[in-house]
Amino acid sequence: MTRAAASLFVVVVLLAPVAAQNGNSAWMTWARANHHPVARIQSVDGDTFADLQFFKTVLRDRRIVQLGESGHGVAEFNHAKVRLIKFLHQQMGFDVIAFESGLFECYQANRTAAVNVAAATMRGCIFGVWHTDEVLPLFEYIKSTWSTDRPLLLAGFDTQISSARGIPYRPTFFHDVMAVIDPARAVNARTTDQEYITSYQRIGRTFAKTNEAALTQFYGGLELFFQ
Repeated sequence: MTRAAASLFVVVVLLAPVAAQNGNSAWMTWARANHHPVARIQSVDGDTFADLQFFKTVLRDRRIVQLGESGHGVAEFNHAKVRLIKFLHQQMGFDVIAFESGLFECYQANRTAAVNVAAATMRGCIFGVWHTDEVLPLFEYIKSTWSTDRPLLLAGFDTQISSARGIPYRPTFFHDVMAVIDPARAVNARTTDQEYITSYQRIGRTFAKTNEAALTQFYGGLELFFQ
């Protein structure tokens, strides 16, 4: 991987604590021979990441790194991820962080990350389970990178609505993009998408299940149109 490459850093799966497996001597031997001690889990100012340098060998030539969690809301998991993300961005050339959150909401948040308050960016894109004091420093870091020549870009890879603050912008976005080519279809797209968002927020997934065929046709058509 070169620093110029568009790399993807995904936050989806987490560092689970290593548990000794009783009676499995081969596993214990392997773990002792291949472990790497980590000095701290929480990021600090001026961190040189001396204890994380082994990742440069482990992750050599990798374009995608996955991080996640075996339990939502564990403070230590989020501390560890924030520090790892900073290391991967600063020293290994990873430039995109993709959350398991809404495609559009993260796209919209990325467009305004340079100027918005970090907390507003966070609440405007990712699922509420990550709206914590431990995750906020990540969004403060993201904002700070926009004043450099290598901003850390936000992306999402979930089709679900993840932010009530971010999703209202989507119908108008669809309209404005489509209106350049097909004004009439753009109006229909805005109306239909707004109906879906309103209904989904009011009654949840029941609306999507009841109208699955029509929604699949509509959003499938949008995909083809954008292509």
